[in-house]
Amino acid sequence: MGGKHIVCCGTGTWTRVIGWLELVRFGYLTVVYCAIPSAVEDEMSLLPGLTDGNGAMVIFIGTVLTYAFFTIMAIILLCGAYQRITCLITAWWIYSIVSICMNSLVIIGLLANVGAPSFDLVQVVVDTLFRTFCLWIVGIYRAELKSALNCELLTIIEN
Repeated sequence: MGGKHIVCCGTGTWTRVIGWLELVRFGYLTVVYCAIPSAVEDEMSLLPGLTDGNGAMVIFIGTVLTYAFFTIMAIILLCGAYQRITCLITAWWIYSIVSICMNSLVIIGLLANVGAPSFDLVQVVVDTLFRTFCLWIVGIYRAELKSALNCELLTIIEN
């Protein structure tokens, strides 16, 4: 299947690279947060009302579950990319759209909060831009896969 080349590789290769990058990133964060519960302290300091024992546990569990979900979504993207299963790629694509929308809300919140650290804003903006790039690449690959599968289906029907 001849696909669109972006920079040096086709969209299929880029999609696999994106899947591996996300798997390593979120898999690592899941392990770090499980192995080092004190890694959540920075996030707890941003929410002074939840720094008691129960609030800290809620933040810890929520963070671990979120990163575990992101890791699962990376695995879904990789399975879809390697096996050319468009419904798995579409599931990741929808998850990515929701993630970009959530990041956009965080950016608005950080911009509205004058006392927020600028590092947090830069981190979220860079993450949102990267996710948007990934969404664009995977969207192109998804469309290429759909059209290739439709052509294969038409060939089978004609024969």
